[in-house]
Amino acid sequence: MIISCYSLLVKENNVVKTNRQSTRQFTSSTDIFTIYDAYTRKSISNDKKTTKVLTANFLKNTFLPLNYPSSVPNEYTKYQIFNLIQDLCSYLRSLMATQSVLKGLGVGRNDITTLQATLNWIYRDGAAMIGGLLFTTIASGNFGQNIKSYRLFADIINNIGITLDMIAPYFEKHFLLLVCIGNIARALCGVAAGAVSSSIFEHWGSKNNNIPDVCSKNNAQHTLISLVGLLMSVKFATYVNFSQRRLWSIYSILTLIHIYANVICMKTLALRSLNISRYTLIIQNLMKNIDNIDVYLKSTTQLSLKYVAENEPILRLLIPNNPQIIRNIGNSKYNLKIWCNPSDLYNIFTAEEISAAVKQYRNTYHSNYLILLDHKKRQVYVCFDNKAVKSDEAKAVLEVAILLNNPSADADYSHKLTNKIFPLLFEKLEYYGWDTSKILFIPPTDAKTYNLS
Repeated sequence: MIISCYSLLVKENNVVKTNRQSTRQFTSSTDIFTIYDAYTRKSISNDKKTTKVLTANFLKNTFLPLNYPSSVPNEYTKYQIFNLIQDLCSYLRSLMATQSVLKGLGVGRNDITTLQATLNWIYRDGAAMIGGLLFTTIASGNFGQNIKSYRLFADIINNIGITLDMIAPYFEKHFLLLVCIGNIARALCGVAAGAVSSSIFEHWGSKNNNIPDVCSKNNAQHTLISLVGLLMSVKFATYVNFSQRRLWSIYSILTLIHIYANVICMKTLALRSLNISRYTLIIQNLMKNIDNIDVYLKSTTQLSLKYVAENEPILRLLIPNNPQIIRNIGNSKYNLKIWCNPSDLYNIFTAEEISAAVKQYRNTYHSNYLILLDHKKRQVYVCFDNKAVKSDEAKAVLEVAILLNNPSADADYSHKLTNKIFPLLFEKLEYYGWDTSKILFIPPTDAKTYNLS
């Protein structure tokens, strides 16, 4: 009996131990699953974060300059946004123009041979090559001085070329002439845009000395836009060719957007160099405040890069004119002619007048230039000594403006005031970020200097 009771107690005890062990094992297994599940979720979350970081780094390293945005000027982002918008508009319109040209060349027609189409294409390319060479000969000397104007010119002339390609198929008798002129216009665009692009890239990269990096990222951005345009091209071409009304409506809208985006780009681009148009704008504002010049230089924002960029007369510079002539200098009705040929002065002034001017500016003022006024023709002439440097050119323009701004003032007063204002002005310009070592007053090829002594 005792043995039987003991056996039952042992069995019950074993059952209890077994149940406890099972409970512990179950609890341990549950903990393991919970930990594993939490680890898995954390791992997935980390993988997603890693993927986002890698993607962001890839896009940044591919399309943005190193250390962006601190490595580029402040206006870079706004400029590039509008630049890429106009680039996409150009790509889509070029697609439309290519369709029109191919149609005019006879694609899909039985009465046009491949030889005829090939010859027309050769004439078109040949005209562009000759036009590009002639334009380089005529305009290359002005590219460096009017960067923004020629950049805008490139896009305007490109619009003209694309439009001529678009209308060419409607005039079968003059098709070849129109496509040749259109391709010449595109060639002029290529020459002008290519010439000024290096200066624009230099502006973007000069802050951190990363010009090659900026160039490569700019090319990557344009490649991306071209790729987007390529992906859109099939559906876009089908959509716009639904009717002539739709074709020309979309073309007109894209052209207007293209022009607007380019104007915004040029108004945004705040170049740090001083060319004639930017410097004369600064001088004009200076002359309006000449009576309170000290206060003006301390408080004005009209000398800032942003203000000058937004108010620079870009469109007016597209009108062909003599680069030697500065019109309405210092808000006056006089025109200033700089880098005058010494021999030309003897046809305007007497030898005594020239001798007196040389004595006054060389011996008394110790200047590397002389100024002569022709009040009858409202013309001012400036000649430079062979020792003159770029700062002398800028100083001479300021002195002429001061001289004309106050008709009662004589040359002595104007020269003393110029000596006072000029260093203060350039000090303030440097404070606002201007590079006063880059004075882009590019003389004509026939300009001559001489010894004023």
